[in-house]
Amino acid sequence: MRSICTSCRQSNQPQQFQALPRQPADFSLSYGTDKNQFGELRLSLGPGPHPLAVLIHGGCWFADFATLNDLGPIADALKAEGIATWNIEYRRLSQRLAGYLLGCGKGD
Repeated sequence: MRSICTSCRQSNQPQQFQALPRQPADFSLSYGTDKNQFGELRLSLGPGPHPLAVLIHGGCWFADFATLNDLGPIADALKAEGIATWNIEYRRLSQRLAGYLLGCGKGD
């Protein structure tokens, strides 16, 4: 399988990857009432049906580490290849109403 994100592959440091350009999503849709409960939908052009990739950023559940913006370049590359994407944001530790995971190393 060929790489669909050459610039993503060449960026091996988080700061390099986060600096890659990204296009605005086609839609931003809420799936809950919290400001961090939403996703960005990118739709492929042309007649479908199209496959869909769900993108979930990492960050060890901590708000300081990552956001859905980090996966924007990958979502753009998938869209260009005819794959729709649903790139989600979610509540993380230190944010309002976020859960707490035991064993994460913070306060346990």
